[in-house]
Amino acid sequence: MNITYLSAVAATLTNGNKSITVTGEHVDFSKADDYLAVVDNGLYVLRVESGTAPDINGDSTLILVDAWSGATLSNKDLFVFPTFAKIYESVAAMSALNDVTRGILTKLKDLLTATTPTIDIAVGQTTSITTVPYQYLIDQLQTAIANNAQLISDEVTASLAKIRYSKLDNPLCHLFKKNKLVDTLQGELTWSRATTATYIDRYGVLKTAAIDEPRQEAEGWLIEGTSTNLILWSEDIANVSWTKGSNVAVTSDFDVAPDGSTTTDLITLSLEDGHQIVQIFQQEDSKEYTFSIWLKSSQYSSVNFQLAYYDGGAFKDGVNVNLTAEFQRFEFTFTTVIGNVSPQIRLNGFSNGSDGDSFEIWGAQLEKLPFASSYIPTTNSAATRASDRLSIPFYGNMLTPVSNFSISTCFSVLGWVNYNNIFATSNNFADGKIQAFAHPAQTVATNIGGVSDAVSSPSISLQGESQRYTLVGDGEFYNAYSDDKVGMAKAIVNPVIGSDTHLILGASSMSGSGHLFGHLNDFRTYDFALNSDEVSFLAGE
Repeated sequence: MNITYLSAVAATLTNGNKSITVTGEHVDFSKADDYLAVVDNGLYVLRVESGTAPDINGDSTLILVDAWSGATLSNKDLFVFPTFAKIYESVAAMSALNDVTRGILTKLKDLLTATTPTIDIAVGQTTSITTVPYQYLIDQLQTAIANNAQLISDEVTASLAKIRYSKLDNPLCHLFKKNKLVDTLQGELTWSRATTATYIDRYGVLKTAAIDEPRQEAEGWLIEGTSTNLILWSEDIANVSWTKGSNVAVTSDFDVAPDGSTTTDLITLSLEDGHQIVQIFQQEDSKEYTFSIWLKSSQYSSVNFQLAYYDGGAFKDGVNVNLTAEFQRFEFTFTTVIGNVSPQIRLNGFSNGSDGDSFEIWGAQLEKLPFASSYIPTTNSAATRASDRLSIPFYGNMLTPVSNFSISTCFSVLGWVNYNNIFATSNNFADGKIQAFAHPAQTVATNIGGVSDAVSSPSISLQGESQRYTLVGDGEFYNAYSDDKVGMAKAIVNPVIGSDTHLILGASSMSGSGHLFGHLNDFRTYDFALNSDEVSFLAGE
């Protein structure tokens, strides 16, 4: 009797099925009755009842004794070998075996195939040892695998049972989906902005949105407060508003800019010094400003650019940047000093290469913020981007503080200001207002019914990182969540129903104060209190 071992590299087994299929490998399983199949690097050991020869396409099948009850296995390695009983039969079939050998084989068979927890094997004339037969171990292993799979299935089922999917899929209000501003809303969303504004689309191209037009970036729907670019001629370094060093040459409209226009300036340096590019601005004392600009160098990766603020006596807060062949927007933030009568932004290029090193420059911006906001182009005067103002009707989209309700949204911040408001009700009377805002302490504070910081979420993500904030009121307590982490619950004490007409998004009032500088995604309101499993599900945890 021959002992045959078979293998395949891409076997497939589906839940509830007794067939292991192998496609196109021309493996002959026709004699694989009473064999064992080892699947996925020995993770699963299965008993084989029979098999088939390959068909014309090289496909063949193994039929298992028991149907597979686990997850689908696809393209897994397969090794098929005889059961221990079959190995014993092969050895026992050999001729010229004496009684001693046959006795040894009998015990070998017991060791390989017995299903009892232990067997005794004689050692010598008077001694025996107790051991565990291999088949019993295999049976126990298969049972443990099956039980573990069932345990995992039960745990998943129990968790899913706590999530009310039909209710989650039926919010009162649902805004800011990908490529869909409004999904579910009673009434209309009002989005106003008195000026045009720029944004980076999901393909990395800088675009300009018309007045009142929403802006969608890869990170979400962009909302910003007002800001002013104090730099003049932001796309024309050749203009006399920029003072250039003696060894700086400017070639205007040299190449394609981040917005697709041919408006970049090529800066060519000669010799080893005289490379400064300077513009004076009007400052407010002791305020944070941020300078930003797009730079690239297709010629030398070693070309550096020093960005620095001149305080009248020395250059402060400089930062060196390494350029690449692709445009990058660089920024640095500084604090003005008191009494500086001649503040200036200084771009000091210096080269580790040879005479004639060059780089491209575009889109200079200086604003009184501790971070760079969206680009604001200028010519002969400073230019201001107006704030985004968003609101939806309160009634039909939001519940009062005495009701069970939930508000949940993903957000990120461009940088920290005193109040990055995520949402607020329009009631200006403190006893009826609900307001949630992110602040530099890196929590989301929620003011409810005149109580400042009535409930705070745990620490939130870093600047630029998206996270989900959820506020839940169950008629007894308020709970605030950062992703799936809950803050301290606060009791609802004497709630006052306000005279709200709107829910404001990305600001604290209808006038647009306390603006969010950042992105909103997947904004939802519900007329019931989310449980912790549902909050975790929405947060993707």
